[in-house]
Amino acid sequence: MDKCKIPSHNFVLFDNVLLHVLILFTILTCGFIFYISKITYTEFNDKFVKIIDENINPDVIKSTLNEKYPNMPNLSNFFSAVSKNYLNTQDQLRNSVNKKITQELIIIIVFLLIVVIIVNYLSRKANYCGILKHLALELVIIFSCVGGIEYWFFNNVAMNFVPVYPSTLVTAFKNKINKTFS
Repeated sequence: MDKCKIPSHNFVLFDNVLLHVLILFTILTCGFIFYISKITYTEFNDKFVKIIDENINPDVIKSTLNEKYPNMPNLSNFFSAVSKNYLNTQDQLRNSVNKKITQELIIIIVFLLIVVIIVNYLSRKANYCGILKHLALELVIIFSCVGGIEYWFFNNVAMNFVPVYPSTLVTAFKNKINKTFS
């Protein structure tokens, strides 16, 4: 039976850091792609729709604009054209940016995984005692506990935090309309 050598402290430290980065980055990436991005998308959309529904009365806007600008063409056609133009450019841009970010994250994970595999292979060639399995198990347990805490924190604190005054959207819309039609 071959005797294995105890790896140097620097090798263990390098291996430890490499595994920390790989596991943490993988967990954060998966959490972001499969959970956080979907939740934030839904939450932002729901919040904006709710703010508009609660604060913008279409009848008041229509009557105000009709009083101020009686010769103005049909507003629904105007907003329909603006919306169609905006959706055609901005939604595609959003999708391409998000797809590129996801691809970059996956490339980084694959690169880190390849480095871990190479380090593990080289450590066996150098007859170092196997510490990778023990270290990986320890890190998965630690990061699972930390991930559970982060999940709880995100759902119970971050999701309930309101970073912008609800009136900001309405005020910005009102100021833009006033500036446009004055």
